[in-house]
Amino acid sequence: MNPGLNCLSSCHNHGFAFAGTVYDSSGKGLDSVEVGVKLTNGQFYSVFSGIATGNFFYEGSGLNLAGADIRVRDASGEKQMPVNSKSSGACNSCHDGSTNPRIAAP
Repeated sequence: MNPGLNCLSSCHNHGFAFAGTVYDSSGKGLDSVEVGVKLTNGQFYSVFSGIATGNFFYEGSGLNLAGADIRVRDASGEKQMPVNSKSSGACNSCHDGSTNPRIAAP
């Protein structure tokens, strides 16, 4: 569904703790990429991007993502997102391709 759009803006503003889209270097949605989130309290959550779209989401609520360690990993390596004290879980809202680069696999 709607790769690159803010998943939590309207349709999924309930039930998703975090969601977004992972891209390859050519700008195509990429599947089977792991997105891992380690909260400041030590809890860890991991999801994989989907086939054809590159979309990923974690169903849940009440996760405080401020200051979380967020990483994207595939078979070639791992990338860490700079720690963000304001992360809302709406990954595509910041990683819009203009203000901030899209989420890319390593």
